[in-house]
Amino acid sequence: MPASMFAEWAGQHSIPGYGVTYFEQSRSAAALGTSAAIDAAVQIPRATAAPLLPEPVTTVTRVTEARLPPKETSNKGSSQRNPSSLEIAAWSVGLDAGDPIAWRTLFELRIAYREKSGERTRADAEILAFGDCMVQWHQRHGARQKAERCAGCGDLFTEEGALDVGRGARVHLDPRLSCLTRYGQAWRSAAVTGLHALGLEPPTGFELL
Repeated sequence: MPASMFAEWAGQHSIPGYGVTYFEQSRSAAALGTSAAIDAAVQIPRATAAPLLPEPVTTVTRVTEARLPPKETSNKGSSQRNPSSLEIAAWSVGLDAGDPIAWRTLFELRIAYREKSGERTRADAEILAFGDCMVQWHQRHGARQKAERCAGCGDLFTEEGALDVGRGARVHLDPRLSCLTRYGQAWRSAAVTGLHALGLEPPTGFELL
């Protein structure tokens, strides 16, 4: 397109945000020839970018991380480890003192919860509830372990790689997890014996591990 026609077109087809800047040809028209002389006499438009906006850029609002809603107070009994569990807190003094009535009551409460929460049979709920009572007995009356010795094999730790299993107990992380298994059998056996002394017997179908 000749420069003259482009100049006319550019003046009629402006693009929002862009302007037209004109400049003169500096070379002699006579030295450029007839057609070049015509173009040299025409002001050729050049597109220029629009200036930056004076208004500041709005900061993008940070998206709040989605979180689960807090558990209702009436449902805190679902965790046998939760100190604020209503059913545990209500009988805490009796459980600490080894009161058989308190332990029997806890067992029945856990059976009711296990049946309702998972739509389980009575037999399955009893097995899970007895396990809940074992955890409570172990936390309150279980033997304390020495952190410098493996709770499974009893040997001193000589290198890194120990697994902390709670209440100060640690076990070796051997490939077969034999120390972890031995410790599990030990504290669960002690819990069964302790609950037996309180009048709670393992339900049918219960397995130590």
